[in-house]
Amino acid sequence: MKVKCTLTLLFLLLFSELSAQKGKVIDWDYEIDLLARELAEKHPDLFFRTDSTWYHQAMSQLAKETPGKSLFQVSIRLQQVLAAMGDAQTQINYHFLVEKSQILPIEFYLF
Repeated sequence: MKVKCTLTLLFLLLFSELSAQKGKVIDWDYEIDLLARELAEKHPDLFFRTDSTWYHQAMSQLAKETPGKSLFQVSIRLQQVLAAMGDAQTQINYHFLVEKSQILPIEFYLF
């Protein structure tokens, strides 16, 4: 009985330590710069609608705006910059960050 209580207490202490770990801090300057460079290099026609100067300035400005913003806010802003490029297939997947309980259940139908 004493062993069970000790093991249970030990398990609870370890579990609380694991769940209390802080989230990893994201280096947004590096991440946004990497995305900007890699996308510009590997995309077959990224600048068909806008020029590269605007793109790099928008990404640099975004990197400066990130301190204090949530992952969701940065993801939405990245999506705005990419949407301005005009390529419908290039996008940021932020849907896993949307809190389902905070949205309205609206559906649109074509008829």
